[in-house]
Amino acid sequence: MAAMLEVRDLTTGYTDVPLIADLSISLAPGEVVALLGANGSGKTTVLRAIMGLLPAWQGRVVFDGQEVTRRAVHERVKAGLVMVPAGRRLFFGLSVEDNLKMGGYLTWESRLLRERMAEVFALFPELGKLRTHLAGKLSGGEQQMVALGRALMARPRALLIDELSLGLAPVVVERLMPAVEKIRNLFGIPVLFVEQDVLRAVELADRAYVLDQGRIAMEGHPKQFAQDRRLIRAYMGV
Repeated sequence: MAAMLEVRDLTTGYTDVPLIADLSISLAPGEVVALLGANGSGKTTVLRAIMGLLPAWQGRVVFDGQEVTRRAVHERVKAGLVMVPAGRRLFFGLSVEDNLKMGGYLTWESRLLRERMAEVFALFPELGKLRTHLAGKLSGGEQQMVALGRALMARPRALLIDELSLGLAPVVVERLMPAVEKIRNLFGIPVLFVEQDVLRAVELADRAYVLDQGRIAMEGHPKQFAQDRRLIRAYMGV
């Protein structure tokens, strides 16, 4: 099966220092893939480069058979590649409903927006009760639900998620992690996610890559990683 997203020989970084070197990863239709590694290993940098928030110095990013390496961020979003950034990045002065509408900016047709919002509320019933509340007044977990919902409003064909569990209590993470699998199962959207909670990530993912100092140190079935504590300590920093 052809990959929905393919990154080949990617090299990039900040200023003139390469943080990612010759990196190659892929995401197939229907997959949930984890990108793991210790703090500072370059996980977020990879997602930023895939989205075009950081230029690729070398290599290629191919999405659904089309090279997007030099395309602007909004062009990648229009093609169906959408990212949930770390820290949520919501509009705190807007309501939950208005934050969700911002994710549907590619279509302002009211019927489509209502349909997509209904799907988000079906996935996260909590948000339906909070639709008129300001995003800045929500708990961290509720804000993360809004961030995921906003991304779904864009009708993505592939979803990148950066640090879903960052700053959240374990009980909240237990609620959010299954939502990633539901996004794949209900909407058919493949997901590439960066996650600091390694043990939960390997339970969720079909495949995983482990980054070490900007390079792929391991790849394969995540259960293999979880069974080897030496590898977890060496490459994931836990």
